[in-house]
Amino acid sequence: MKLWTIQPISWFDKLQIEGVIYGNAPLANIDENWQPAYNWITKQMEQKIGQKPFENSTPIWAWYQYDNAQKKQPDLRNTGFLAKGTKGVRIEFDKPENDVLLSDFDLWHYPLNYWCIHDTEKEDNDFDNLLKVEGVNFIDREKYTPILKTKVEKSWDKVFDLNYNQQYSAKKKEEKTIQATFWSLSLDEVVKVDFFTAR
Repeated sequence: MKLWTIQPISWFDKLQIEGVIYGNAPLANIDENWQPAYNWITKQMEQKIGQKPFENSTPIWAWYQYDNAQKKQPDLRNTGFLAKGTKGVRIEFDKPENDVLLSDFDLWHYPLNYWCIHDTEKEDNDFDNLLKVEGVNFIDREKYTPILKTKVEKSWDKVFDLNYNQQYSAKKKEEKTIQATFWSLSLDEVVKVDFFTAR
């Protein structure tokens, strides 16, 4: 499977020296508000592609389909990959499919924000009504009852269903931005490296 990851040059230097690199919790610098979503996707990876190699392992992120099926490779002319002015690399690599978990980048924002993925406006309205029945405000996620938590978190399964394309909440597969997560990258998996300065 062809993938691309964008990283600071220091990350690539470490890969070159050590021959393999792993996601690392202290280095990941994850916003504490997003930690529950990262914990969730880590558990999903363990279930779908195998146990994490170390206790503090975190996912390494890459792109499978950056813009759509015709524009898979990330365009380095875009902004937001790294902090402006940072020297970085776009690494193209090949990885076995069973070592990678693909997910819908747009739908990934639902776990990040603890939102429920709905197929229709009616489902959206029904969830609002359920919040009222349970006596919880939408923004008070820490107060969600077990019923609400189960409903929300079960809906996140759709993040991994790349054929899920309900018009209300998701694009068709060929139009999706698809991200990839995996535990490690070996130097012998690298195909090409492009150096750039983040805009």
